[in-house]
Amino acid sequence: MYPIDLQTILQVLANQNGELRTNVKQIANIKGECQVSIVLSLGKVISCTILQKGKSLLTGEVAFRMLVSKGILQWEYIPASPSSQTEHEHPIPSQRLEKPQTSLGQVDIATEALPVQARAVSSEELATWPRLHRFTYQLSTGDKTVEEIGNLLSVTPERVKMALLPLIKRGVMALR
Repeated sequence: MYPIDLQTILQVLANQNGELRTNVKQIANIKGECQVSIVLSLGKVISCTILQKGKSLLTGEVAFRMLVSKGILQWEYIPASPSSQTEHEHPIPSQRLEKPQTSLGQVDIATEALPVQARAVSSEELATWPRLHRFTYQLSTGDKTVEEIGNLLSVTPERVKMALLPLIKRGVMALR
């Protein structure tokens, strides 16, 4: 076990193949302990998943950013066995994921997550956004879940998740 932040351990494991694992007591306001799995190929992040009781809660860039924000965690590194390494895996070009992972067109953000505004947006910029993005941003005060925002806007939680993704990627929104 290595008590270290994610960015630093990724630098230490440059050119390594394997898996990083840790447990997180609370993330994105999800109650209970979550398990984390980050798969590396040549030191680059191939996948990043946050699970609870075997169920995937967050994946991809959203999960990665959440873990970076947690600071120092107790990481366990499991080197890949030579037989488990595959030549067809292509690492993502940078040490952070560029695109969120999706599953059957639905984003893996927990409906219990609490979206929050990460930075202020001018009214001019806000006016250029699609309506669902604007309303999702304005309702994201950190006290409403994705599901509650969906109910207020009369849309499914999946639509709210899809609106959140580009906002999180731009650094305008975050999840608690």
